[in-house]
Amino acid sequence: MFDLNKIVRQNIRELKAYESARSRLNLNEYTLLDSNENPFGSYNRYPDNNYPRLKKYLSKFLDTSRKNIFIGNGSNELIDLMFKIFCNPQKDSIFCFDPTYGIYETYAKIADVNIISEKLDDNHTIQKDSLNEHYRNENLKIIFLCSPNNPTGNIIDKKIIESILSRFQGIVVVDEAYIDFCKEYSCIDLLEKYKNLIILRTMSKGLGLAGGRIGYAISSKNIINYFSKVCPPYNVSSLNEEAGIKCLKDPILIQKKIELIKNELAIMGTKLKKIKGIKKVYNSKANFILVKVQDPIGLFEFLVKNKILVRDRSNLVRDSLRLTVGTIPQNKLLLKIIEKYYE
Repeated sequence: MFDLNKIVRQNIRELKAYESARSRLNLNEYTLLDSNENPFGSYNRYPDNNYPRLKKYLSKFLDTSRKNIFIGNGSNELIDLMFKIFCNPQKDSIFCFDPTYGIYETYAKIADVNIISEKLDDNHTIQKDSLNEHYRNENLKIIFLCSPNNPTGNIIDKKIIESILSRFQGIVVVDEAYIDFCKEYSCIDLLEKYKNLIILRTMSKGLGLAGGRIGYAISSKNIINYFSKVCPPYNVSSLNEEAGIKCLKDPILIQKKIELIKNELAIMGTKLKKIKGIKKVYNSKANFILVKVQDPIGLFEFLVKNKILVRDRSNLVRDSLRLTVGTIPQNKLLLKIIEKYYE
């Protein structure tokens, strides 16, 4: 049975969280002279550490209790915090599949934590027994699953995720950065059943706020409390919080933009398959397409020469480029230049 206290580092369990003098007060009733703020200006006050207004709108957007949400400065900050909460340097390990989002490995190296990795199969999928030999590793603290996966774009079978959750006694992180493009595949409905599940989300992709740096974790109240313990104060600015609230106030517009992107994704996929030099177009549930191409370096450099920047992912998936879905004119230009290169 999963025991959170056995997974959390001892020093974190014993840590007394930083608290400002305002944490338990209704600030509307007070003259604020405690934090050495400038008394003038629109954004002269420190933000509320709990971000209650943003959580209110996120809670409605997700149909989830705000007590199960933690706000981060992008989901990258939340990944960093997880290493601080669960992983002892030079002792513990994390697991991730290859290829996947590279920041898991980056933060593991920063935290001096061992990385265990297994290759995805040729279809970029996970087999049910892929993790069998790792479940009893007492030093394995976190399993990272990215779904839809970056850079491949595919979904991890939910039955596989449930199998991992039920068999592993550590933390399972399902990174749903791109889930707004395929909400039907979300694992948010598994949170009540599995107390070792952390879902990561971001407002950068489907909601179009990459510049706002707002990510969030959804998990049990006990895990959320540990995020609050280790997170530095005022990690999301009032300006960014306001941008997030403004976005969430218009869910119809959010969905309209998502549908436009999904439609363009389908059009691009169909047209790419007809271009000579494109060897394979991988199925994607995100806002990008991974393509296997003839002469990836040459095509990449030709696109750069024509002022188009895509991502060379050949170091992860042989001969591949990752193409982000842009506006209709941008997508047409991209396809035109690719066709020109292979003429």
